[in-house]
Amino acid sequence: MNMDRLSASVEEACLNAWPALKEIFYDGWLIRLAEGHTRRTNSVNVIGPGRYDLAEKRLAEIYATELERVNGDDPTTANLSARTGEIFASQGDHDRALAFYRRALAFEPESDALFQAVDALLQRTGRHEERVSLYKSGLDHKYEPSDRLRFLHTIAGLERRELSRPDAAIDTYRQAIDVDENDASALDALTELYGQRERYADLSELLLRRAEQERAALRPHVV
Repeated sequence: MNMDRLSASVEEACLNAWPALKEIFYDGWLIRLAEGHTRRTNSVNVIGPGRYDLAEKRLAEIYATELERVNGDDPTTANLSARTGEIFASQGDHDRALAFYRRALAFEPESDALFQAVDALLQRTGRHEERVSLYKSGLDHKYEPSDRLRFLHTIAGLERRELSRPDAAIDTYRQAIDVDENDASALDALTELYGQRERYADLSELLLRRAEQERAALRPHVV
């Protein structure tokens, strides 16, 4: 038995040993969906020659069609959503890429890779309001002070500059101060924004607070 026949026999035996819950035939390809199960039921197999060159976009269309028929996600469909989003993004189809990346992120909200993929697309398409919503949702899954500060500064920066909402930016910078009362960047931004918005009572209170912090820093520490 030559190697090609041996490989075909092994492949046939493996496919029969682990039947998939759902199978799709497309142009010489067998796509097997496991709906959460593992092993070879999660696979794409070449069965024979096809009529077309199966470009990535065509594959993404197949994935998208099947994912649209699934009501709830599991690790398999979430991974497939992420892959589908990746392919659409590479093809410049930003709206569909975002839809599938967001679906994957909803299943795995703590994934930095998925978050960054969504954020990159939103930046590329200038969707500042949606970036604010993304980062606000992401705060629910960030617990380290440094991570929370990074997210809050991103939100405040978008509110202040791209969205021209200085009062919203003030509220966000104040949240940053709650995380770290010595956050110089947030304190500087608040000082400037209070002056611009003529919120002199808030500005006076902030300046007194900063002066006290500076005096405290200069006091000798008793060991």
